[in-house]
Formats: sequence, structure tokens, C-alpha cells
Amino acid sequence: MDERRRALFRTLRAGTVGAARLDGAAQHGRLAGTAFVGGLLTAALDPSEMSDLTIALYGLAPSHPGIGSLRAWELDWYASSLPAAPATVLVTAAGTGREVAGLRRLGYSVDAFEPAAGQAGRIESATGSIVVPASYDDFVRASLGGESNAATPLASRRYDAVILGWGSFTHVLEPDSQQAVIAACDRLCPEGPLLVSFWAATQESRRGRAFVAGRRLGECLARLRGTAGPEGDPKQTDALGFAFNVGFTRRFSRADIESLAGGVGRRLTMLALEPYGHATLATSG
Repeated sequence: MDERRRALFRTLRAGTVGAARLDGAAQHGRLAGTAFVGGLLTAALDPSEMSDLTIALYGLAPSHPGIGSLRAWELDWYASSLPAAPATVLVTAAGTGREVAGLRRLGYSVDAFEPAAGQAGRIESATGSIVVPASYDDFVRASLGGESNAATPLASRRYDAVILGWGSFTHVLEPDSQQAVIAACDRLCPEGPLLVSFWAATQESRRGRAFVAGRRLGECLARLRGTAGPEGDPKQTDALGFAFNVGFTRRFSRADIESLAGGVGRRLTMLALEPYGHATLATSG
């Protein structure tokens, strides 16, 4: 009986180890495939196309209403940086409304916009609040250029604070576009804080062979299409990341955030890179 048990265990162990090896190979293949696609797309697409694709990929996420409570680091951040409720807050790129719901529970009046229309439609409305399906580009053009678009209802309002929704600023890829977003927030919130969360540049990324191979093909496609990567600068393209579940991303350093704050005459009053990059840009007064 003991021998049968040992024999069966040896069979199960061998099968499990074999399955683990196959799973490891599959995971390696998926990572290499994602890296190849990332290299291809970052070279082949222009920034507006990257943004459009990122929004489309986010639109594939489950569109449940804002699920989950505010994280501990968010509660601490809000307590130290936001004016007291019932202040009026704008949440940009708000997803399905997790932050919106959490802030309303804290007593704040909250407006919001979200680029992925399917998710924007799931953000719960409240009396007197504005929730619109709009992109960061819409927001900038409406707030700074007076353009009539989906974000126009927000452009005439003034806010006590602006929160750039969880990590959303990471998907604003070009320095000029990043500065324009901060300037639009500053215009609608001239006296209150701007709270920005982002992916932190904690270490230099390394490009593997799959990414380089994809980029070479992407560069050929870019020449055929007459497109250029972010600001036509290979270094800007090298700074980008890509994944199927989040689209295109760019990471930020302290120097990046300080520069953006200074660009609108603000100062960086707090910055943390862990457990998630976030910073407060306060007025200089």
C-alpha cells in the first residue's frame, strides 16, 4: 500500500512539475509577446493614436460601478491635502467612480470625467454634480481653448481641489501634454491643491530583444504611414511602457513633478513614491 501511495505521488509530482514548466514557458511567451507588441506600437503610432488605443483597452475592463473603498494611502493623502468637506472637487479620468463615491461619502461635492464611455456611464450621479464622458484632450481644449466638446460643462466651473484620478496621469505621454493638463486643472482650481497620482520612476527600465525587434518593425511601419513617436524623439519613445490591460504608460520622477508644478507657478508640498506615486501641487500664495 505504501509503495502504491509513493508511486502515485511520484506520478502526481512529475505531472505537476511538468505543468509548472509549461506554465512558466507560457508566461515567458506572453511577456515576450507583450514586449514585442509594445515595441512595435510605440514606434508605429503617434501620441494621439496611442491615447485612443489606451482608452479602447481600458474600455474592455469590467464596467461595474466604483467598486472598493479608498486606499489607506489615499485617505491619509486626502486628509492632509484636501480642503475640508463640503468642498467641491473635480476628479479627472475617474474610471467607474471609486474615488468619486469615496469622496462623496466623506462629504465632498464631486464632478468627474472619464474617457472610456462605458465606464463613465457607470459613475453614480448626484444632485448638482456633472459627470461626462471626456478625455484629457477634451478637457484641455475646453478649459484652455474654449472649444465646445464633451468637457465644456466643466470648463465654466471653479473647484476647491482637483484630483487626477488613480494613476491616470501616467497615460498622458508627452511633456507638453502633461503641462497642458496641469495648466487646465490650475485654471479651474486657481486657489486649491492639485492632487496627482502616477506610476513612479523608481528604476531604469531595460528593453529586451523582443521589444527591440518589435520596435524595428514599428519603425518600418511608421515610415510607411508617415507617423512619428512622441515629439519625434526616440528618447521619448524609449520612456514609454505598454501592457494590454493598461495601454501606454509613462513613469514620473520627483524632478518631473517639480517641473510640472513650477510650470504653473505652484510648489510641490508633498510627494511619495510608495506604496503608489502621488503628489500635491499647492499654490505659491
